[in-house]
Amino acid sequence: MGDEKWEIRPGETVINRVTAALNGLNNIGTLYLTSERLLWRAQRFRPLLTIAWGASELSLALGDIEDCRARSFVLFVKAGDAKYQFSLFRWWFPVLLWWKLTRRWAAAINQARGRASLQRPRLDQAP
Repeated sequence: MGDEKWEIRPGETVINRVTAALNGLNNIGTLYLTSERLLWRAQRFRPLLTIAWGASELSLALGDIEDCRARSFVLFVKAGDAKYQFSLFRWWFPVLLWWKLTRRWAAAINQARGRASLQRPRLDQAP
């Protein structure tokens, strides 16, 4: 896979993956939900504009995600000052059911965020 930031870490497991476009329909790739992060990686062959200005990889720790919600076919993720929009789809899945796919992903990410926050040590507790 090449890039250290994108590699699956020891002890990290992939929960789910789906085809997704990041911030518009031109930048298509694969979105992964792992036990620790939300990862997106662009397809190898992309339009010239997305090669020049579009992201090729994205790695968000679940603890850094402040908000995740689904609207129609789009998954909105907020982490710090950055906002991301993922359009989720499956080629074999009927178009009219893509909204259901997006809602399931939002629920899965929020559930994984909850598990990640429970595993993280609190700063106000003495060791």
